[in-house]
Amino acid sequence: NLASAENITLAINYALDASRKPGWNLRDRGNLAVYYLIKGETKHSLNLYQTVLNDCPAQFIILEYLETLTFIKKIFPDLNGLQVIYDLLQNHLPNPKR
Repeated sequence: NLASAENITLAINYALDASRKPGWNLRDRGNLAVYYLIKGETKHSLNLYQTVLNDCPAQFIILEYLETLTFIKKIFPDLNGLQVIYDLLQNHLPNPKR
């Protein structure tokens, strides 16, 4: 729906603006990645998550991302790319659940 697409675009723009300010953090990057995923830009979302993972974040950050994606899956069960990103994050935990 167009209103939802507009809202996601606004959220992305807001997050991009916030990224230029002090205090931008890994939670913010995760939110931005989710917005891109919902918008259908799976590759961009995957790249953002991979960038975070390359920085070796604390385990709780990855767990927060997984929790967010679990919630998103309830809303958008057929979201393209969600499972790939979920698996990528899951595999960066010390003992990945399979």
